[in-house]
Amino acid sequence: MIGVDIVDLTDPLLKKRNSRALGLISHPQDSCPFATSDEELFWLYWTAKEAIFKAYRLPGGLPKAFSPKSIPVVYHAFEDGKMWFDSNGTPPATGYTQPAKEQLLSVATLGAIASVRVSQYVLGTSDHSQELRGKFDRPIVSGQHGLPEVVIDEAHQPVSLSHHHRLGAVAWMGLKRDA
Repeated sequence: MIGVDIVDLTDPLLKKRNSRALGLISHPQDSCPFATSDEELFWLYWTAKEAIFKAYRLPGGLPKAFSPKSIPVVYHAFEDGKMWFDSNGTPPATGYTQPAKEQLLSVATLGAIASVRVSQYVLGTSDHSQELRGKFDRPIVSGQHGLPEVVIDEAHQPVSLSHHHRLGAVAWMGLKRDA
């Protein structure tokens, strides 16, 4: 499976985060040598944990409730504008966070991260989910277990969606047609 999360750091409703808020989502194994403040660390962990949680969502799999304290995130490299992380949960996940001045985008997978494709969008309507689905260039449907899937050449493949404030993202595993 694949997971994606995006946070629009320009959202005027976004609350400031401090060490107390960070403590509410931290796992004892969390590690990030790249963050410069508790607020930055909070959002780095939040987006990574949300992406990992979405990657874990398998039919009949892990719990459906998001519990960030139960998801370890270890950032270990910063290359090509991406902060790479691993999670030694069960099953293990890998991914990256792509930081920018106005946003954080995290992607996680239980498979080969090199196969991940991501599209980002600026959203303008109040129905972000529907708008995001409409902007993506392939049909996105609810799969057999209610999870989103992309349809290409009549085959269904898992896809992950995220939107926050004015930004949206879609992540999927590379398809033969993408090559």
